[in-house]
Amino acid sequence: MKKIAIFSIGALVSSALFTSCLEETFPTNLVTEGQLSSSTKAAEATLAGMSAQTLKWNVLGRDFHYDWGIGSMMHIRDVQTADLAVANSNYDQYFRYATNEYMGPDYTFAQVEWNTYYKMILTANSAVGGFPADNDNTTMLGYRGVALAYRAAMYLDAARMYEFLPNEKVKSITSDGNDVSGLTIPIVTNETSQEQAGNNPRATHEEMYKFILADLDEAEEIIGYADQGDATRPSLGVVYGLKARLYMWNEEYAKAAEYARKAIDLGRYTPVTRSQWLDTTTGFNTINQAWMWASQYTKEDAAVLTGIINWASWTSNETWYGYAGAGPFNMISAELYDHMNDTDFRKLSYKAPEDSELSGKELYIDEELFETFPTYAGLKFRPGGGDTETTSVGNVVAIPLMRIEEMYLIEAEATAHTSPAEGKLLLEDFVQVYRDEAYKCEASDVDGIVEECFQQKRIELWCEGQIFFDYKRLNHDVTRAYPGTNFQPAVRYNTNGRPAWMNTCITRQETQNNIALEGWNNPDPSDTYTVVQ
Repeated sequence: MKKIAIFSIGALVSSALFTSCLEETFPTNLVTEGQLSSSTKAAEATLAGMSAQTLKWNVLGRDFHYDWGIGSMMHIRDVQTADLAVANSNYDQYFRYATNEYMGPDYTFAQVEWNTYYKMILTANSAVGGFPADNDNTTMLGYRGVALAYRAAMYLDAARMYEFLPNEKVKSITSDGNDVSGLTIPIVTNETSQEQAGNNPRATHEEMYKFILADLDEAEEIIGYADQGDATRPSLGVVYGLKARLYMWNEEYAKAAEYARKAIDLGRYTPVTRSQWLDTTTGFNTINQAWMWASQYTKEDAAVLTGIINWASWTSNETWYGYAGAGPFNMISAELYDHMNDTDFRKLSYKAPEDSELSGKELYIDEELFETFPTYAGLKFRPGGGDTETTSVGNVVAIPLMRIEEMYLIEAEATAHTSPAEGKLLLEDFVQVYRDEAYKCEASDVDGIVEECFQQKRIELWCEGQIFFDYKRLNHDVTRAYPGTNFQPAVRYNTNGRPAWMNTCITRQETQNNIALEGWNNPDPSDTYTVVQ
């Protein structure tokens, strides 16, 4: 058994908890820097940099082990739901996100989210500026479409995280008497001046929606000029998928269903097969025909070279060297596991209870390692090449940012809101054809069918960073305390509706740099829930 030095959560909290320890004044002093020239060489370099930025580790410059790019943002969102139960461990760097402690603006937990997203937006802004709209070179226009889609994706993620929505614990009125209901984040583009950036208010839901839609509308017209075969860059299918997500956020369900179907009807993508899903070498670490968009590590990436601060370390339990395998094992919630039929092959992605008929049927890489796993531990994300020991191999994986399966589930739920029977048929057709022939949706009314679409999305996209947005949009409870729960005692909260912690706070560094944010931050949700005994 081989281990690399891993930090404990106690050391993390005691040594560098507060943002006041950080001197960086990002992003408003960076996003207005000079733009790239329109030369092909410079613009293509920036285009490649967009993908690399999603994998960037240490944006805060202080070696926090939850600071490693978009994959970490996905993991943060997942531990804030009722889907990802993490085994109790002193090595769990994400523990505070699950316990709803130190979520306020004065802590690095908030700053890493803000800096990560705005640095990705900065990269996109540079690319948008490098590919002018009036360029006669169609390839350059296609690249502009890629940059616009990338920028739209990052704004959409961040806007949905920071938008303040009603909850049972924290009111929308700040200590200054301001109402932040429906406010998202400031919009910063490649045309924003330094002066504007320093006095830039949070966009309303409607303002942000229109901004993102404008980027996607333009991208839809021109992105086809770019290479459509590179899954590490947004393509036309990804633009359709982003529009589907955007329309879901805006509760324009007919439009969401329309664009999800557009992505499906391209015919370029088909769902992951049983053999691909369960493959011990390539399972959920390799781009395939279902992955519409992904980030791809290489062995030279800084995050890979760290050995332990990257996607495989944190999501794959099947590494001797990684964080997950060192104690904070990733587990599907017992409640969600039980929601699956035994005939659903996705259920084989988790260690079955000993008395289950599925026990012993799981496919794993290393028996010695598998025996250390708690019940319900995930096998979904394999280390690269199925290598459990070599960091330069096991860490070279892809991160799924969008899969075609999500489009099927968006279409089903969106349709169910206006035509329940049709939505039910779409859901049953997807699950029966691609996941479980014996599946049957028992619900018949709108609420019941929408709920079942939500449950199937939880199962399908487990640990892929998307279901947080559905919890928040649907005002869904987070329930972790129940008979047979596998959530550790410290995180056993049961909420009534969306939890307060899903309204992410803006870091204090930014409120100091942008005067329009003073008094307009989301109220701190920390410590507002009581553990259910």
